[in-house]
This record gives sequence, C-alpha cells and structure tokens, in this order.
Amino acid sequence: MFGFLTFGTTLALTDLAVKKEIEARPDGEFPKTVKESGGLIRLHKNHNPGFSFGFMKEYPKLVEMVPVCMLSAVAGAWAYVIGKKGRVLEKTALTLVLAGGASNLYDRLKRGYVVDYFSIQWKKLKKVVFNLGDIFIFAGSVIVTGGVKLIEKTLSTAQVSAAMQIPMGYVYLILPLTGIMMMFYALCFISNGLKNMKHSEAGAN
Repeated sequence: MFGFLTFGTTLALTDLAVKKEIEARPDGEFPKTVKESGGLIRLHKNHNPGFSFGFMKEYPKLVEMVPVCMLSAVAGAWAYVIGKKGRVLEKTALTLVLAGGASNLYDRLKRGYVVDYFSIQWKKLKKVVFNLGDIFIFAGSVIVTGGVKLIEKTLSTAQVSAAMQIPMGYVYLILPLTGIMMMFYALCFISNGLKNMKHSEAGAN
C-alpha cells in the first residue's frame, strides 16, 4: 500500500512542481520547442479554467465540483483494490488516475484554472496542450486499464505466440509499459526544456 501511495504522491508533486516553474517563467518565453526532443515537445503556458478545450469554463463552481466527485469515486476504488493481493496493474492504473486528478484538482481549487504546459508536435495533437497530470490520467484510464483487460483475456484463453511459444498475455504487457515510458520521456524532455530556459536566462544576465 505505502509503495503505491508514495508512487502516486511523487507523481502528483512532480506535476505541481513543473506547473509552479512554468507559472514563474515570463509569458514571453512561451511557446518554446524543446530541442532535445527532436522538435516533438513544445512548452506552453496555458491557463484552462474549464474542462478540456475550455469546456464549461462559464460555470466555475460546477467545474470544481465534478472533479471532486469523480476523484472521490476513484479514491474509493483505489482504497478497495489496494487491500487486495496481486492486481498490480489495476493498482497502478488507479494510482495514476488519482495522482493526475489530485494535481489538477489542486490547481482548480487554488488558482481557479489548470496550468497546461506542453504539446506533442505530431498531426492533430499539435492543437492540444497537456500537463503531466493529464498524461497520468490517460495512461491509467486507457493504456494501463486497457492493458489489464487484454492481458486477463489472453491469459484466460491460454493463447501463445506462434514464434516464441510464450503466453500472449505477457506479450501484451507492452501496453502498460508503453504508457509508463511515455510519461518518463515526457518528464525528461520537459525538465530539460525548463533547465535550458534557466541557463539562457542566467547567460543573458
């Protein structure tokens, strides 16, 4: 239990730390492409008072209450699953959703908006600005949870790969692992981008 609690708390605090750093930077520094990512990651300083794409920003109280209710439900599910033996992927999924949701909810309650700070420069994703909390929620609810269902299904049917003769459930572990790797590399690129901003500012002074 404490391992997952520490993991989730660390993720939430990391996202909040990045948001704090983004907020402290002058508006004129954004948007900024992170060169280390090969141009894939661009940093922004966006304030979103509503849900995704500013939806329902005219109703701030509702925008606050809906996440509180949803996060409470996720916390309840987390508390239930965390006491069970095994079910590591489910625990990981709920921990990710809880961490991302808590970080964004803290933003809404303290600032009145959520700080979104990076975009992925690939096709239609260029138009969407995320934060790490969003990625945690996405990984937990779609990639990791989807991986759990797929792994359970393939393991129950005893499917094996034709070439390697190993259970396909283990092969499909690539889904949750991909989600975790995406979060790790996004964090690395964002961190490098912020460090370069600081170095450029120090050099100018």
